[in-house]
Amino acid sequence: MLAKLSVLVTRPEGQGQALADKLQAGGLDVLLFPTLAIQPKALTPTEQQSVECLYRYSHVICVSANAAKMGVELLADYWPQWPVEQQWIAVGPATYAAMQGWGLGEVLLPVGASHSEGVLALDDLENLDDKKVLILRGVSGRELLADTLRQRGAGVDYLELYERKVPEITRLGLPNKLPEWLYSDAKKVIVVTSGDGLKNLITMAVGQERELFATSLVVVSQRLADFAKQQGFASVRVANGASDDAIALCINNNRT
Repeated sequence: MLAKLSVLVTRPEGQGQALADKLQAGGLDVLLFPTLAIQPKALTPTEQQSVECLYRYSHVICVSANAAKMGVELLADYWPQWPVEQQWIAVGPATYAAMQGWGLGEVLLPVGASHSEGVLALDDLENLDDKKVLILRGVSGRELLADTLRQRGAGVDYLELYERKVPEITRLGLPNKLPEWLYSDAKKVIVVTSGDGLKNLITMAVGQERELFATSLVVVSQRLADFAKQQGFASVRVANGASDDAIALCINNNRT
């Protein structure tokens, strides 16, 4: 018999409802508790130059759905016709979906991997001598992608479009929800989709660390699982990707 589960969904503010709906349709209780707020940032003069000189880049890589949504919309305002012979790349399916409908041509997508390592495995990025690559991301992302592309001969620039902040839970109407949920008698699992989201969750659970670390996690990569265990979580399961379907499948496969 399947055990009744209560799931805490920590996707960024405004981005967790689809997953919540899917889980609730499967008979699970869900609490939306965003641990990230995505806030657009102003461009630096160097980034503004990258926007205006987009034609210089042979490849443009979007490393998140947020970067794709914000970045493509911004660039489209400057470039009603995209530069020719420019290859766009998405890190994963959600990012790929956010890039559709803008006339970007064929967008490359790694098969079976939604992370920098998957992007780096693409044949199109093997030989980059004298090429320039623009990476669309948030502030202070991983450096593996840029470092490796530079080792392969590319010049790499960033277009950092947003910052990740701790949400104001009072404004969201959630000041007491996390302690109540952690201390409840229900069987519980927490969905975490980023390292910053996990860090913020720990910060937001100050005073309830023992209960938090005793709760099962579902995360979206082995790297994130390793980080969670380093923080003190004992039970961590890894979904086969960051999609709603992959997360729901991981939860349902471990309900007994």
